[in-house]
Amino acid sequence: CISSPITAMDVPSLLASPSVAALDEAVRGFVAEALAGVSDAEEAADILAPFLLDAGLADDEAKALELCKHFATAAAPAAGYVAAPPPLPAGLALGALGRQATPEDTEEEALPAPAQVAPSAAAKGSRSSASRKSAQAAAAEAALAPGARLELKDGGSEDDMAAAVARALRACPELDILGAEGRGAETFSLLAASFLAYSAERSPERLQQWAALIQEVLEDAGTAAKIDEEEDLASIAQKAAAHFARKGLLQVKKKTCEPGELVLAFLPEDESWHPAIVDAVLESGRLKLIFIEYGKPQEADADEVRALEDVAEEGDGDVGEGDCQMCERRIHLTFHHLIPKDKHPTYLGKRLPKGIEGEPTRCFLNTYGLMICRQCHNTVHNIANNEVLAADYNTLDKLLAHPTIARWVDYAKKQRCTSGRNR
Repeated sequence: CISSPITAMDVPSLLASPSVAALDEAVRGFVAEALAGVSDAEEAADILAPFLLDAGLADDEAKALELCKHFATAAAPAAGYVAAPPPLPAGLALGALGRQATPEDTEEEALPAPAQVAPSAAAKGSRSSASRKSAQAAAAEAALAPGARLELKDGGSEDDMAAAVARALRACPELDILGAEGRGAETFSLLAASFLAYSAERSPERLQQWAALIQEVLEDAGTAAKIDEEEDLASIAQKAAAHFARKGLLQVKKKTCEPGELVLAFLPEDESWHPAIVDAVLESGRLKLIFIEYGKPQEADADEVRALEDVAEEGDGDVGEGDCQMCERRIHLTFHHLIPKDKHPTYLGKRLPKGIEGEPTRCFLNTYGLMICRQCHNTVHNIANNEVLAADYNTLDKLLAHPTIARWVDYAKKQRCTSGRNR
């Protein structure tokens, strides 16, 4: 017989599996309610994985997904046909997703042999899935980058959007207590409706603004008192906002690109994001890019690039026009802290990084920096995180010696500035 497409989850069997049965009773009740009506294994894994990971019952999200796929049931089969769930991968025991199966496990939970799949189709599907997951991970990384401007992903109708937000909220481990009182679905639906109404009214952009909005939603709904008292509400809201970004519900805002603009573009060869220059906008609307690191030309759709105008540290605003200390153009400038502000506590009153002459005082740390243009500032923050910048790229010479910055500066020196003449 040919099996039918997967259309539902065998939730009772999933809840009865040893791994899920080992969860706390209140958590199981919440999971049962959250999984009601879920028909997709990946959606079920999004809900279940955080609890299995917290309880040490799974090594990673992939193992939770494999478990959920095992209990995905097929559409209504022909009369007399009994479909068995697909087998778990070799070496995976239902009782402990983080350990190898023992002979006893194999005897107790004998599973049918896997259906034969054409190698070429399987390989193609695997590559496509891996590429898609890599792009999703890269998009999440871009959304969580410092200063990124975010918007709510368009998920269709208002009801579809509300359902997506409710799923994302109930998949946050910090909010699981809200589903343990028997009215979890109703609670999360109300929170989702408030979240959408507040976001439409206030149009938040920064991750911190989204976190503040989530915090206000929780406070106004009277749910703050029910959440774990050991963690403050602001911290919980911050984690929820980050969860939204990782799941793609919050995404980097798209913008119209112009020739000469510095962007972050996805390079298929290594499935990573790299700085690139928009060389031209083609008649088709596609962008002709040149990757700064490699000089490699590539065409891309506008939704395959991310703007870098907001990557630099928040708070380092325009301080007037002058000569950029990196590209030497006459242009509007920003102040770059050579020891980023969030790393000041590491050095305040202690030893400064090697090679820096000065005193580890608040005054010195606040004034030790460069006057550079916004594009150079973005490039600096794209080459490394703040910890590395503070330790290894804390002088102008060190920055200019970095290959990516050297290529950008060489390019920028040849460009005309819209805000003033070139030097």
